[in-house]
Amino acid sequence: MAYRLRYAVNIDFVGAGMGPMSGLSGTNPSAGGASNLTYEIDQSPVAGPIVAGSGAASPGGNALAAADITTLTNAMAADVAAQLTAALSRLAAWPAGGASAV
Repeated sequence: MAYRLRYAVNIDFVGAGMGPMSGLSGTNPSAGGASNLTYEIDQSPVAGPIVAGSGAASPGGNALAAADITTLTNAMAADVAAQLTAALSRLAAWPAGGASAV
């Protein structure tokens, strides 16, 4: 038995004057944060970081250990960084009002 980490990440543009005191919702509306400029990263449910579990063995498989969580979250961080870097030209256009949300 193994453990798989699944995730979705949103990055929102929050321009000057759009902070928490002037309209940025405390919740995460699907359209984005303070503006409609949101880029969403979805990790495929059939791919992504998987660990077997390095904790105590039991009949159903090994338990999840702290090192396994580090492995999973490091793989997630690398994937998110790669996807955001690939979208950098789009994200960099947001302050000038270009490249709408995805």
